[in-house]
Amino acid sequence: MWFKFVVIFLIFIASKKILSMFFAVYEVDGFSMKPNFEDNEILFFYPNYYEDKEINYGDVVILNFNNKESVSLKRIVGLPNDIIKIENGNLYKNGLQVTSQNEIEMNVYLENLSPKISYKVLNTEKKESYYDYKSIVIPKNNFFVLGDNRQKSGDSRDYGTVHKKQILHKLVPKNHLLYDFSFLF
Repeated sequence: MWFKFVVIFLIFIASKKILSMFFAVYEVDGFSMKPNFEDNEILFFYPNYYEDKEINYGDVVILNFNNKESVSLKRIVGLPNDIIKIENGNLYKNGLQVTSQNEIEMNVYLENLSPKISYKVLNTEKKESYYDYKSIVIPKNNFFVLGDNRQKSGDSRDYGTVHKKQILHKLVPKNHLLYDFSFLF
């Protein structure tokens, strides 16, 4: 009986080590990415994904703002040479409004960065100019990132654009088979 327990325990430890060799594991800390990611949720990332691949609209990434010790989970909403602006809670990319005017759930809206890339955002303040962001042209090798929970996120509105070197990992899509093993973490 105890032999079975030891074997199962060793398989558990080995599985966790093997997964950790190929994927970065991150536990969401806070509410800056609600409604798409919950506090304490376990997520998997492709480590160093962008060393040889392009960063795209809508990518959810782990990044390091201004060489701080902690890392952040954010969404790419602007690429180099894009013009980004936030006005009355609405995100504009290259002059086009990407935030839907229709509330799909209570205080949840849809943003469409392209015909194939859309996601939910929370707490888009439609009245106060406090959350507005003046128009900016994103410099070469830099990106504009936002949290999906706009009122509870420290992001490019606070820290400025993010250089490609600061972007560490890309999210493994949540429908990937890998999430069936998240209980190991």
